[in-house]
Amino acid sequence: MPTNINFNKRLGVSGGTNITLPSSGDTASMIWTITTPADNHTFKIESLATAGFNNYDIDWGDGTSESGITIGNKTHVYATAGLYEIKVIGDIYIRMSSATTAHSSVYTEWKQWGTNAKVTGFREWFYGASNMAYTATDAPTFDLKVSASYWGPYRSFFNCDGITSLDLSGWDVSSLQNIGQSTFQSMNNLAYLNISNWNLSGITSWANGISSVGSSVVGGCELIAPNVKLNAATSLSSLFLNSAFKSMNVDNWTLNPTSVNLNQMFRGVGGSAASYYGLIDLDLSTWNNIGSNIVSNLALWFYSARGIKTLNISNWDLRHVTDFRQCFYQITHCEYIEGLNEQRWDSATTLSDCFENTFKLKFDTHNFHNDFGSSWSVTTFTDCFRRNGFTNATGDRGVFPNIVNWDMSNAVSLSAMFREARYNGTSTFAPSTSWDLSNVTSLSSFAYAHVGIQVWDWSNVTIASTMTNISLFATYVSSGSSPQALSTMIFGSNCNFSGVTTWANFAKNRVSLTTLTFDSAVSFAATTSMATFANAAPLSTASYDALLIRLDATNNNNSVVLYLNLAQYTLGSAAETSRTQLVTNQSWTITDAGGV
Repeated sequence: MPTNINFNKRLGVSGGTNITLPSSGDTASMIWTITTPADNHTFKIESLATAGFNNYDIDWGDGTSESGITIGNKTHVYATAGLYEIKVIGDIYIRMSSATTAHSSVYTEWKQWGTNAKVTGFREWFYGASNMAYTATDAPTFDLKVSASYWGPYRSFFNCDGITSLDLSGWDVSSLQNIGQSTFQSMNNLAYLNISNWNLSGITSWANGISSVGSSVVGGCELIAPNVKLNAATSLSSLFLNSAFKSMNVDNWTLNPTSVNLNQMFRGVGGSAASYYGLIDLDLSTWNNIGSNIVSNLALWFYSARGIKTLNISNWDLRHVTDFRQCFYQITHCEYIEGLNEQRWDSATTLSDCFENTFKLKFDTHNFHNDFGSSWSVTTFTDCFRRNGFTNATGDRGVFPNIVNWDMSNAVSLSAMFREARYNGTSTFAPSTSWDLSNVTSLSSFAYAHVGIQVWDWSNVTIASTMTNISLFATYVSSGSSPQALSTMIFGSNCNFSGVTTWANFAKNRVSLTTLTFDSAVSFAATTSMATFANAAPLSTASYDALLIRLDATNNNNSVVLYLNLAQYTLGSAAETSRTQLVTNQSWTITDAGGV
């Protein structure tokens, strides 16, 4: 026997209850439900104030209906609070207002787009419908009639926290145009999004398009989005900002062939919870139009993208890009970047923080090629490789990056370039003559607390007399882990240290450092401090003898402190004479292990 339900009667619906009303096999209508919170509630189908794009018939679900509605905003009063199913036939544009949630918040379920309903505009269609579930399995029919500025998917699903799954792969979105920013932004509970084969060739911007997605989902959101076309989009800035994904299929995207901004595109991918970190193998090698069309600023491209495990940028031509500042900053769980060995960043001007906090990144298989950086004009390398490899365990650390032929002639800042970076313990750092540091005035903390460089050979490096500070250059700290590999440091004839005033903590606590070689004509004329210069370093007697002789020959300053507590000099030699002169006539305080 059939059951009759009076839908005009007040319904008690708990917060966790999901009710789907029957639709009697109707496939023609656009169908959705609302839950009115109180008696005599005024519900508004929000749109534009103007007319000319609506022409629909509506069944309000409470026993009343209307035909031939052509106005923009349309209201209806529900006498009794409860759940109602609304049906529409015809042309309609729903634009939920950003000014109030009084109407968008009552949407309960979007059930069907309908074969006899046409969408005349799509901007902000579901904007702020935070309590709405989405169960429709069909696709909208777009027949865009409103002003062209409302044709795009701008904030169409913005803040729709009630939606957990969206399979929109069957949608034909080729007619959508103009702005598409924030289409799926802030869908915190979205666990599945499929927009395969979306043709967004008419969209001019998709900035923040899929940002802040999945952050409340255990394990993150599964994104299936291959073959997306964005031929006209000039901005994809912050596209995936702060989204938590468990996987990303973004194969074979097509970008604007003329100009596109990718600044901060993948920033924060992986969100802020550790459960989302290191899940994604991101392959961008199949993308189209990835050359000179890309805007020259790639700053923060992958900033704090902790969710990425591996990255493939093969086939990307970035020769024209100037700004790589914080480009890969804090991709803490990325193990390698495939395609580095084919990159040329010839136009780069800044690499500050570029690979900073890349805790797991290794260069063993995918390293810079020998010509990488050989013709650029980079001025700033501050913190470039700081904490690279920082969390890789002893025995699982990578090789030192291949930077020996980088053109450093325009560099002005190398501060903390390799601070706390960790490598495999057998690495040699021996730059070529391209390492001309004539414009650099400070190397303070350049490799502070680094681990894993065994031989430091700067025989070919140029340093000018304008260098004033080399303090904390390669100091080791107890938290720096192991191996304590640094055994040899060599500075060639083009290393002019005559202007350096402080060598404090230069190689402090380097317990394996036995060989420290300066050029025989090196000058320490400006030096006023060598406090804890090489504390705990067991320098060879030959290295210490040579240092004492050059200090005496080139330095006339008084009351300098020199600390090499494990170093010994040769008794009865020129080195002992120099040491005595410095202590007696220039009042130096020298702490060493005495003569031998």
